[in-house]
Amino acid sequence: SLTPLFTLLLGVLLFDMRSNRHKALGVGMGLAGAVLLMLFGHGLTAKIGGESLFAIFCVLATICYAINANTVQRHLAGVHPVAIGAASFFLIGPAYLAGMYFSGAWDATLAHPAPWQAVGSLAYLAVVGTAVASMLYFYLLQQTSAVFATSVTYLLPVIAIVLGIMDGEEVTLAHFAGTALILTGLYLARK
Repeated sequence: SLTPLFTLLLGVLLFDMRSNRHKALGVGMGLAGAVLLMLFGHGLTAKIGGESLFAIFCVLATICYAINANTVQRHLAGVHPVAIGAASFFLIGPAYLAGMYFSGAWDATLAHPAPWQAVGSLAYLAVVGTAVASMLYFYLLQQTSAVFATSVTYLLPVIAIVLGIMDGEEVTLAHFAGTALILTGLYLARK
């Protein structure tokens, strides 16, 4: 949920992005909605725990996403989204394959009782969940602003709530309030 915030801040500071109060308010409301869902989604008993040092890596990742969004919008506006996606996967592919090999993940996959089903599931996630989603994201970046394109990440907790309802999970007032803030923030960030 920090990606839109960093996209706006870095866009203004480093990429000559023009901002307005609607975008800033939209990003703020979306972030507030996401925080509300994280902190109070399960009543007042929700706790933040774990190794907080590792959270720095998540923050650094959102900064990298923000740099990516601003860079693609500024320098790759005329490049077809499929070409951008193909180039990025071509560049990251060797590192991915090396990681699979050296981590033992490939051996673990092949040792699975149904290895080709596991490989098929990985392929499906890679193609649909990553490659196609990335191309749609690059298309959205070219059709809208970088702030709005990254603000759609605020929809993830909303989708999670819908799936939770379908799975019989309890929905609290905080879920509705957080969702309302997120959707209002998205609307404002689009302006």
